[in-house]
Amino acid sequence: MIPIALGPAVIGAAVAALVASVGGIGWAAVRKRRVIRIETAEEAAEAAQAQLPGFAVSGAVVGADGRGALAVADDGRVAAVKRVGKRIAVREVTCGRCARRRREFSSRPATGRSAR
Repeated sequence: MIPIALGPAVIGAAVAALVASVGGIGWAAVRKRRVIRIETAEEAAEAAQAQLPGFAVSGAVVGADGRGALAVADDGRVAAVKRVGKRIAVREVTCGRCARRRREFSSRPATGRSAR
């Protein structure tokens, strides 16, 4: 075998490449695990009002871990709020049975009696 002389520059470059690759993998793992929280109920309420037309928030609560929230409108509708990366996603929570009842109630002819 032919002896190969490794100079300090080659060893230094190899160590630098190793440190950079391990550091990059560690940074990516920590960044992926980091959770961006919904900090306040006002933040959730603003997102719900901005993303759902006609949704006037009367109250909101944030989960203990800050990953999600619920917002309630003046008319009783409910919206689920969740962080997706840096953005906030909002979806209205609906119930098929409730929607049918609402349609049936609104299509009934008006009577002199109060509605149940």
